[in-house]
Amino acid sequence: MGTVKAYDAPGVDGPNQADKGFSPCCGQEIEMAEPKNLERFEFEETEEGYLLTVGAEGGESLKLAVTPDQMDAIIDALNEVLGGDDDFEDED
Repeated sequence: MGTVKAYDAPGVDGPNQADKGFSPCCGQEIEMAEPKNLERFEFEETEEGYLLTVGAEGGESLKLAVTPDQMDAIIDALNEVLGGDDDFEDED
């Protein structure tokens, strides 16, 4: 398994301690769930940004509201992990 990286979501207050096993809302240690295989994911554009739906094999889907800044952070994180596309430029 590769290196685990945790990223702060833009627009969310509080320290990101997910990689340390702590809850960012209350600072208490949390038990991490066993990883499941990704079954599906989808992005849907909304008036406020995006709706990200992630589903694991044999499990329920998780729906997350994602702001444009958070989407940019997700894209940047993926580019960092995967090597990125240096030719891609944001048109906004």
